[in-house]
Amino acid sequence: MPNFRYRALTQSGEIVQGTLSAPSSAEVADRIAYLHLLPIETVEEKRSAASSDFGLFGRPGPAEVTTFTRDLALLLKAGARLDDAIELLASDADVGRLRPVVGKVRAALLSGESFADAIAAHPQLFPPMYVALARVGEVSGTLDQVLEMLGMERARSEQMRRKLTDAMQYPLFVLIAACCVMLFFILFVLPQFSSVLQDFGGKSDTALSTFIHLSDFLRANGTVILLASAAAIAPIDSLQRCMVVLRRKEIEADRARL
Repeated sequence: MPNFRYRALTQSGEIVQGTLSAPSSAEVADRIAYLHLLPIETVEEKRSAASSDFGLFGRPGPAEVTTFTRDLALLLKAGARLDDAIELLASDADVGRLRPVVGKVRAALLSGESFADAIAAHPQLFPPMYVALARVGEVSGTLDQVLEMLGMERARSEQMRRKLTDAMQYPLFVLIAACCVMLFFILFVLPQFSSVLQDFGGKSDTALSTFIHLSDFLRANGTVILLASAAAIAPIDSLQRCMVVLRRKEIEADRARL
């Protein structure tokens, strides 16, 4: 479903602006009129795959989404209104790189969308299960409890993920070090041993001959192998971006059918 950026006049003559997700500009005009606003301009936002995704270092992490979830739950349990709580979090340094997204969520709330619909526009940060639970919380009036439960579950999962990552660091370091030592031996030590063995007229067994041939092949085609490895690794990021875009289109199609 496309997003429309609009500007409108209030009954007091003030200019307000925001973003709406709607199937057409006519639907946007109807929603603006329902809010007792006079539309001035309605423009469809053209979002490409590159502009809709975050950069390598600009994309919010799961920890920031968890912080946003738990802080929002605390504000709602303290009696704050949803739009006021979102406004406070939009300028909170604790959510870090998520602040622009929180600002967009607040703009969607002010335009008349529900909280679930507002976060559903960012599927790369808020998965479908998160959106579904938030929708249930809004309908049942228990959004603070649902967000508190989501925050606790996400914090528990992230803690488990950090423990697993920490536990894998040392074995991974040992594996990388062993591969580097093996590569150094094959590329630099084994050729010298092979030349000494040939000078003395010695014969090598099958295993040693295999490693010697491997060393000769790597030294002779090292540049080609490096270029081929770079060419194989480069499309991975593009493939991931394509998968994100396809997943987003599937979610938008499901929402349109609903």
